Amino acid sequence: MLRVRVQFVLSNNLPLSLTRITADTASALVRLGVQATVCFPVVDWLDLKLFELSQVGAVARIRRVCRLLIEACWNGVFRRSWCGFSYYRADPAIHQHRYLMTPPLPASQAGDVTVVHHAYVIPRMLQRVAALPSRIVSVVHNNYEREIASASGAAAAWKMHCVAVERLLAVPRFATSEGGKDGAQRVGLSVDRVIHGGVNRTVFYPSTSHVRRQRPRLTVTLYCSLHPQKGQRVAIEALRPLQAMSREQGFRLCSLGQVLPEHAALFEHHYGYIHGPAYVQAMQETDIFVYPSLFDGFPAPPLEAMACGAAVVTTAVEGVNDYAEDGTNCLLCEPGNADIMRQKVLQLLTDPVLRERVRYHGLRTAAEFDVEQSAKKLLAFLEELCAAERPTEVLVSA
Repeated sequence: MLRVRVQFVLSNNLPLSLTRITADTASALVRLGVQATVCFPVVDWLDLKLFELSQVGAVARIRRVCRLLIEACWNGVFRRSWCGFSYYRADPAIHQHRYLMTPPLPASQAGDVTVVHHAYVIPRMLQRVAALPSRIVSVVHNNYEREIASASGAAAAWKMHCVAVERLLAVPRFATSEGGKDGAQRVGLSVDRVIHGGVNRTVFYPSTSHVRRQRPRLTVTLYCSLHPQKGQRVAIEALRPLQAMSREQGFRLCSLGQVLPEHAALFEHHYGYIHGPAYVQAMQETDIFVYPSLFDGFPAPPLEAMACGAAVVTTAVEGVNDYAEDGTNCLLCEPGNADIMRQKVLQLLTDPVLRERVRYHGLRTAAEFDVEQSAKKLLAFLEELCAAERPTEVLVSA
């Protein structure tokens, strides 16, 4: 069997969900005997920042250029390693390569594949190349159609620019969810396959069941993000009426992530924006996990909560829809519907039999979506591409 060498290209070096996915997937590939390399930039989101420069006036442009230079100097001295090693227990056998402006071209040897998580960097990789074997693979994470529809102003212009770039790239492409695939196809992008993300169950696993049952109060944890698409305001509307009954009913409200200041008083405890073992511990201490996203790609937190033994209330968004069974492994609610979300949380709080059933089936679902299985599917796809040796023309300009 042909064994590929896989190079992942990231456009940032930050402790985000995509970094965790890359760390877990690359580590799983290493365990399968694959040489894996992660390429990360000195300046995060460089393409976005250069695009923003073209959208502002001269004075603002000067200020932003100064900030870019400061960021490049700071990262050049103090952030020389890939953050996946610091935050996500990535396998030390993973190679790392840091680039300044342009990610490296894929190697020309047989069996080499470059997986690019943000396809807008591909043209810079190919500035001097008109055609090459189909060794560059693009990944669709979010629903492009929903992203464009939800954005406005400069953000909408950037998202439309990204789609326009992808339309020029005749490269193999896979999506991480069925919803992401459908959205990509509706904006004119072909998708060869759906390869779901996975959860690393060597890291995310339950605390012992007797410890969970002995806790005096149930913990309801809300996933919080400052990005509007993550639905924090809707979730606050859903949970605020529960604050008064929390002590009487024997539960506490906690936040995980970044909370808007005006919402902080709702929570009895803030875990904060945490990573690594602290993040895992927060999941293990959670009895009911609430994920309120309005639209998504293949979000990791609901599966991670399931793997840690929490009963999950989640919106029916892209990715989640690929594994969620309402009333079985989670309770589903319509994105943006605060009343239904509140009802679902109350169901789990007041019905211990339902809570235990959802918890049990959630653990089984997490096992089915183990990152080892996801990595094997990705490897099979990449090996098929290499074996086919199908030449692919890559356009780098309109």
